[in-house]
Parts: sequence; C-alpha cells; structure tokens
Amino acid sequence: MESKEKILSCLNILKRLPPTQMQKNAAALASLIPDYAEELYQKIDKPLDIGQDEKGNQFIQSEFNRDGDSFRSHVTNQYYPPIDDAVYPSEALRKLEIKANAVFDEYKRLYYEGGLSSCYFWDKEDGGFATAWLIRKNVEKSKGIEDGSWSSINVIDIKTDGKSKWTYKITTSVVLEMNIVQNQDVGKFNITGTLTKQKEESYEAPAGNKDLELFHIMKIGTLVEDVESYLRSQLDSVYFGKTKDIGIGRRIQIEIWMIQLNSIMNFIKNNIKPFLLTSGIFGISGYGYLYYTAYQNKKELQIKKENEVEFKDNTRPQNQYFGLSYGFRADQIVLDRLDSGDLVFMKFECMECISVSDIIKCEYSQFTKPYPHYDSLGIIFRDNRNVYVLYNRFGDIVIEDYAEFLQNPFWNEITIRKIITKHEIHKTLKPLFYNEDYKQLFANKPYIPIVLKSTGLIEQKYQDNLDQVYIEDLDVDEFPYFINGTSLGPKINVRTKRNKDLDAK
Repeated sequence: MESKEKILSCLNILKRLPPTQMQKNAAALASLIPDYAEELYQKIDKPLDIGQDEKGNQFIQSEFNRDGDSFRSHVTNQYYPPIDDAVYPSEALRKLEIKANAVFDEYKRLYYEGGLSSCYFWDKEDGGFATAWLIRKNVEKSKGIEDGSWSSINVIDIKTDGKSKWTYKITTSVVLEMNIVQNQDVGKFNITGTLTKQKEESYEAPAGNKDLELFHIMKIGTLVEDVESYLRSQLDSVYFGKTKDIGIGRRIQIEIWMIQLNSIMNFIKNNIKPFLLTSGIFGISGYGYLYYTAYQNKKELQIKKENEVEFKDNTRPQNQYFGLSYGFRADQIVLDRLDSGDLVFMKFECMECISVSDIIKCEYSQFTKPYPHYDSLGIIFRDNRNVYVLYNRFGDIVIEDYAEFLQNPFWNEITIRKIITKHEIHKTLKPLFYNEDYKQLFANKPYIPIVLKSTGLIEQKYQDNLDQVYIEDLDVDEFPYFINGTSLGPKINVRTKRNKDLDAK
C-alpha cells in the first residue's frame, strides 16, 4: 500500500472515532505506520497545546514548530526541551516572525479578548516560505458549560514568480471543544467539531519591493481575518443550528437544550466576536500599517526627547516649557489663571498615538462621540501645588498633572474656557440636563462635584447625590448649563503639535 493510501485510510478511521479521543487514536494509528507518522500528524486537526519556557513565557505547541519531541517558542526562538541540530528560520524570516507576532497579538486581543497566539515562519526549498498563525482560547466555566477550548489554525503558503507577484494560499481550521455541565435530564454531553476552508490570492508587491515585510503581514492578515470570519459564521449558523434541530428531534427538553445552546452562542459572540467597528482602519489588513505608524511615532518621540533643548521657547521669560518633544508649551499667565471648574475642550489626532491599541481606541471614540464640535471634555482643578486635568481619554477616565496632560502626542486642539457665574442667583439654580457621559465622569471622581459645589454651580440640596449630573452636551458657543445661571468666558487656545505656532491668549 502506497504512503498516500495509508494516510488516507488512517484519516477515514479517525473520522469515525470520537473527536474527544483524537490525540489518543492518532498516536495509536501513527504507531502502526511509523515511517509516515510525521505526515499523518500534519494532516490532523486537533486542539492546540500550550508550552512554557524557563522564564514562564507561554507559546503554542504545534506541528509547525516541532522538531522531534521539542517545540520552538516564538518568544525566545529556542526549543524546549533543548535539542541539537534543530531547524530555525533564516534571520530575515525571524525578523518577519517577530513583527507578525506583535500584530497578531493585537488581533487576538480585539477579536478573542484573551487567549494565546503564536506565529511561526519557516523557509521552503522553492525560494518561498510558509507560516502558521495560531490561536488557543480556553472556555471559562460558566452556566451550562464545564470547560472547553477554541483552536484556530491558519497555515499560509507563500510563493513568488521571481519578479513582483506573490501568491498566498491559506488553509484555516477551527477546532471547538465544549463539555456541557452534566444534567439529570440530559446526561453527559459534549460538542466537538472541526471546520476547514482554503483560499488563494495573488498580489503585486510594491515597486522595488519597498516595505516588503509590511506588505506580507498586511496580505497574510487580510486572509486570516476573512477566512476566520467565514468559519465563525458557518459554525454559528450551520453547525449549531443543525445540532439544535437534532436535539429537538430527539425530544430533549427544549428549555434545558436552549440554555446549553445559548451558553455556546454567548461564548461565540462574546469571546470570538468579530469587529463591529468601522471598516478599513480596524481590519487586520490595517494592523500592519497601524503598527508601523505607531512605531514611527514612538521613534520620533524618542529622538525629540533626546534633543529636548532644541524645542524650548526662551523668547519670553513668562513662557513655561513643559519639556517633551513637539514643543508643547503654555504661557505662565494662562497657567496662573486656571481655576478649579474651568472646562477643557479637546480634539484628538489619533494617528499620532504611539501604540496600536491607542490608535484604535482613539478612532473608535471619535466615531462614537456624542459631541459635534470636539472629541472629549475635561475639567480643571488645582491644589496649593499643582494644576490637574480630569478628562475622558478614549473611553477611560484619567487624571493628569497639567504639564503631563499637554505632553500627550495625540492632541490636535485644546481650548480652555472659564465658567462665569452670576453669583446673585446661586440659590435659585436649577439642573436642566442629564448625560450618561458626565455621569460616568463624575461618578468615578466624586471630588469633582465638590469642586463644582464650591463654585455655586450645584445647589445645596443635590450635594449628597454624586450620581446626579447637571450637564448636557456642550456647544462651545452656547452654554446650556443652567437657566440664566452661567456663561462661558473667552476661548484660551493652548499650543499643541498641530497649532504650536498659535499664540496662547
């Protein structure tokens, strides 16, 4: 019997055996054909295993980073346990592997919200190369589910015509294991399944093979995202849909069955969720570009920090320089006039952030912002030593020293305006509006309402209710806080990278 026929026979046997015993049965069959055991293992889709190096760094163990009984870590590029004469990727391919792991880790975090990812590259004799992009996500114990795992295996073969055309052929397999909590009505129940899909695309490389590493990562990433999204959709609509029909057909109690299926559906939706953000900037095809942009921003920031003295403004003694790249500065007069309760209106320049996650969160915050004229709102408060800014940065409530606040690289425009109060009607001020964003802002920093109370903006009877907030959406020209109670002072524009030539007033 030829090797191909032996392998095919083994695969046919495995299809008819319990999926939960795949590893045990595969090992038994491999012992019968030791000369072809390696080839058999390469054709079997089984849940991915996790290894660990001497420093505690975890990595995925698979057939694509195995040499004998040892596995190579994508973190250290070493085999565990150590072996002699091991096979390693070339230096150029290892550099590409490191960058791919950085990008894929961000993809895993956003798509799977956890788990473990590894990318492995290896050279081929025909001048091309191949890579495996792997993800393992364990299912946490929850209602209706005892345990389980999700393994995503993406193997990409890359060839070139020797000129500028590159062909990418991807084979993606998804392996899902799920053990349902044992129930007296249903009994012991588990779901194990595998789905596989192939896709091939060809692309022209940039002229002169410029930024070829970035080109490869973007094209591979696009294929991984497309095929994984398709398989998730198939698993949700076809596999679980069919399982549900069979269960009902066997007269299993519908209520119990639906609880179990809903648990699985929730896992798919909550842990393996696709992007629901805007297209383009958030797709993995853009991760390579974002990664490169963030890297360049960080590098530029470091260079300017090393040459910080060149950016200081010594033209006027009243100018205070806050000392970080880009020439951020503000007149000392402005700083001296800032009071607790002053409002800060901010606009972001997202592509100046120094990390991919910040770029994505910034873009998303701009996409979902409720304000037409600005991206975020902050409030000034000060003590005897410093001035601080409390503001919403990409969905997180942060508090920073004023100088530290100005040093952030992502500012496009910062405007500060004072609240001018008509003191004679303090006792008759009435709250008009309510907004969830301000509820979050104030509830997280309860001392801020105290600041507003001290200015007379919050009436006495509301002092004990820190969750009640009295600010609606702010229009920068019309100030709707209270009936005839307040108005905004003139705009104070603070220098940023984008408007550093603008004099602060």
